[in-house]
Amino acid sequence: MAGQIRVKLLLLIIPGLAACAGRGGSINLVDAAGLADTQAIEILALPEPGQQAEVVERLVAVITEPEDIRRIVTALDTRLQLVPQALCLERYRLRFQRPEGEVVTFGYFCDGGGVFLRGDQPFWREMEVVPPEDFQELIGGYLRD
Repeated sequence: MAGQIRVKLLLLIIPGLAACAGRGGSINLVDAAGLADTQAIEILALPEPGQQAEVVERLVAVITEPEDIRRIVTALDTRLQLVPQALCLERYRLRFQRPEGEVVTFGYFCDGGGVFLRGDQPFWREMEVVPPEDFQELIGGYLRD
């Protein structure tokens, strides 16, 4: 037809970003954050809302047993659904110690009882994931001790 313009839409998908683009998607945290070579995991409790300003995070546990680290990292080595961040404060901070002193930090667990992992790394894009049950059980074991 004369005078009509045809428009073709070209969609370019960049590996690694496609899962994070827009709403939702999924992510493998082991791949995205480089957790495969984790050497230790620290669990820190954060101050509760309303506590005095002097109260700082408190070390709850340091996981150094290679088999425990392997089980925790393996539990995260799967595609997890990205969801919008819940409007609540994180209760714990998980620090994955990597070689050469590099640390990957995630927020964990919600004040209101929800369970999530979130962080400030660019791949999050203001989203979070609900970690698998086996991960929650493994970390929960250290929170109960």
